[in-house]
Amino acid sequence: MRVGPLVVGMEAAALRALLGEPSRQIQGPKDTTVWACFFGKTNDDPYLVASIWQDRLVAIQVTGRLPADKYVFNGITLGATAESVTRQLGKPMLVGPSSQANTDVWSYQPWTFSLEMSGDRVTSIRVADPQFN
Repeated sequence: MRVGPLVVGMEAAALRALLGEPSRQIQGPKDTTVWACFFGKTNDDPYLVASIWQDRLVAIQVTGRLPADKYVFNGITLGATAESVTRQLGKPMLVGPSSQANTDVWSYQPWTFSLEMSGDRVTSIRVADPQFN
C-alpha cells in the first residue's frame, strides 16, 4: 500500500526525511500520532495526513482539490475523474457520505483504501494498514 513515495509500514524517520517536520501533530485514534503536512498556502492546495504508530506509518491520506502529482495511488491522483477511477480500479464496493459536504466516500473493501469524490473528482485518497482502517 503506497501513495507516491510513501509506503504503509515505513519508519517514521524515513517519512520525516521525505517530508521534513510536520506542520502539526495531534494524538489520533488507537494510540496513533497524526502528522499534518501542508503543500501550499490556499485551502485548495493539497495536504497530507500521516498516522504513526510505534514509529511506523500506518495510514496515509492526501487531500485537496488541486493535483498532487507526487502522491499518486495506483495511477490515481487528486482531481482524477470518476470515470478514470472506475476504469483503473473498477466500481467501488460501497459508496457512502463523507463528513465533507457534497462528498462521497468510495470504499473498495476488503482492501484498505478509499477515495473521496466531490463533483465527479477525487478530492482525497486514503490507504491504511488493516488494523488502522
